[in-house]
Amino acid sequence: MNISTLKPSILHTITGLPGIAAVVDDSFKICGRTQQWDEVFDTAQNPNIFDLDCVLKKKVLWEEKFQNVLNGRSAHLTQPKKEENYTYRWQMDPIIIEGEHFIYLQRHIAIGPRGMRINFLRDQANKVAGIGYWELDLRTNMIMWSSMTRKIHEVPDDYVPKLESGIKFYKEGESRDTITKCVEAAIADGTGWDVELSLITAKGNEIYVNARGEAQFKNGKCIRLIGTFQDITESVKATTAIRESEERFRATFNNTPIACLLLDPVSLTVVELNSSAERIFGFSRKEFLGLKTVDLTHPEDMMNTLRDVKRLWDGEATSIDIEKRFIHKSGKTLICKVSISINRDGAGKPINLISQINDVTALKQKEKEVKKFIEVTKKQNDRLVSFSHIVSHNLRSHTSNISMLLDFIEMETNADEKKQQFEMLKSASAQLSETIMQLNKVISLDIDIKEKEQINLHDAIKKTVEGSHGLLPKDPFRVINKVPEDFTVLTVPAYLDSILLNFLTNGIKYREKKKDSWLRFSAHSESGKSIINIEDNGLGIDMERHGKKLFGLYKTFHGHPDARGLGLYMTKSQIEVMGGEISVESQPGIGTSFKIILDEKS
Repeated sequence: MNISTLKPSILHTITGLPGIAAVVDDSFKICGRTQQWDEVFDTAQNPNIFDLDCVLKKKVLWEEKFQNVLNGRSAHLTQPKKEENYTYRWQMDPIIIEGEHFIYLQRHIAIGPRGMRINFLRDQANKVAGIGYWELDLRTNMIMWSSMTRKIHEVPDDYVPKLESGIKFYKEGESRDTITKCVEAAIADGTGWDVELSLITAKGNEIYVNARGEAQFKNGKCIRLIGTFQDITESVKATTAIRESEERFRATFNNTPIACLLLDPVSLTVVELNSSAERIFGFSRKEFLGLKTVDLTHPEDMMNTLRDVKRLWDGEATSIDIEKRFIHKSGKTLICKVSISINRDGAGKPINLISQINDVTALKQKEKEVKKFIEVTKKQNDRLVSFSHIVSHNLRSHTSNISMLLDFIEMETNADEKKQQFEMLKSASAQLSETIMQLNKVISLDIDIKEKEQINLHDAIKKTVEGSHGLLPKDPFRVINKVPEDFTVLTVPAYLDSILLNFLTNGIKYREKKKDSWLRFSAHSESGKSIINIEDNGLGIDMERHGKKLFGLYKTFHGHPDARGLGLYMTKSQIEVMGGEISVESQPGIGTSFKIILDEKS
């Protein structure tokens, strides 16, 4: 496991630490290192600790030490450099990151001439700003602080420290107890330390410091302690802020009802998710991890998704809000509102993508239902307006006519005239009755709710033709049934009978008598829809003049004596009540083609 993928903030902290240090995982791969490590070793060419010349000679001993550290115990190993008159001391300490065990490895100069050691420490301090150094000679109990060490403690330049007073700068309690134990352990067995502690300066300010120390031995006895000192207050505050931010993010991530996915920025693989993602998509956590965006996204939305991710990669946007479709584990389609943002490291390299997904499938269905309800309501209102016009005009005309005839009859004395007026009254009454029946049919479309059934369309057409045999003309006229014999449609049976009969009678009424006339039915399925086509080679309609009012109530276009302008209006209304739609193409003298679309599922 690579530490850089787990805790970028920790890796950044390690990179900025002083000294020659690295983090090694349980396969002995170098996961993180300081800048000075890179100055000494070529990590790019030597990614495994055992690729370094300095450890190859004692690989078995190193492996033994490493195993102890992985088991939770610190260890150290010395490496004499006789030709350079000093010895390296390797300190190994266990660290745990998100449950994984790692080794923190640091190299120090443990023994050497005083001048060389002082120069080395000064060189280190010059390379990393803000690092002080110190030395305690246990043979003379003399302590040496560098100017930076005094500055960190906020003491005068001529301040002369002592071991007891130096320890008292550490905050009473855990910090002071820790540094005391570290010094005692170093003197006793050479265990070095690298700790972060609280310190109260001479001016009373509380700061955080990184304190490191090593022991120097001669003839088995500790004679000197040396180390470095660094003010890490700002770093600790930043780390604390990051940790608190991560905790807040984790709490929000885990508890939000919106699905949250953490994606690898290159492969778009899911590397982390919350429980809401499991609930919304139907996959378990184990099934989810390792899935890619392509495994979840609806195929028709894939290209748009990849285009949006590229915009994030190219820095054209920091976040993107879109609506897209996903595939549930069961195979059903989910409609979701998605917000995608990108996280980058300090160098601007993408670390991960955060995808927040809100399932709005049910909401979209409700919106669709509401929209359909509004459309139906509008059509009903239009019908009511039309109905009110018809009532106010047609019925008033009929009743006025009847009223006038009754007046004439009352005043008429001639028997023959009165008989003729009675015949006219009967005719007016019949027309009134017909108008009332037609209006009743119009209203019944909105109140007569029927269940749909699967009907064999081929047989229904055949039945309609056979039942209308008496209406078929003597001149050449053919009904062509091209619908497959096993083709079915989901429809209201009574409505289908009415629709087919209307197209048959219209085909007969508006045929071109001077040529062989025909009416052709055909059908096929397309994208979950039943497509029914009705074509004829009759008189045709001038669509530029009559197209907008073709399906209007009481609209006629050829002056046929039997035309009432009710058939196409009723047909269109019945199709729309069933959730379908109808369109028409026509040319005068050529013929007319109607296209009906019905949903095969609902």
